[in-house]
Amino acid sequence: MAQRIAMVVFCLVVLVFGVRPLLVHAATLPAVGSVAPEFTLPSQEGTPVSLKDYRGKWVVLYFYPKDFTGGCTIEAHNFQRDQAQYIQKGVVVLGVSVDDADSHKKFCTKEGLTFKLLADTDKRSRKLTVL
Repeated sequence: MAQRIAMVVFCLVVLVFGVRPLLVHAATLPAVGSVAPEFTLPSQEGTPVSLKDYRGKWVVLYFYPKDFTGGCTIEAHNFQRDQAQYIQKGVVVLGVSVDDADSHKKFCTKEGLTFKLLADTDKRSRKLTVL
């Protein structure tokens, strides 16, 4: 499973544990103890989701360009396929794109996705998390 995560295209994977998360981005690793930025975004359900709500848990935070596109759909299916393994290990998967919550809701319904997709329509969180 870890190899699949490392190979995900267009993703920034953030593993959040305790109060000191580790950010992983392409070929650059920040210092251990770097703090992930706080942000709150609406989910496909229309409810706000804050990264701080997951302190003390492992979180895979992945960014993708757009709902309903070929590569992004495959990527989402891969996370969905492995959902039971993530849940068993206590890992939460959160996807983020610039699409709005309504688009995410349609995407989740059409593709059978059960994890949260967050709407970053103004690209605020993406700018905060890029190293």
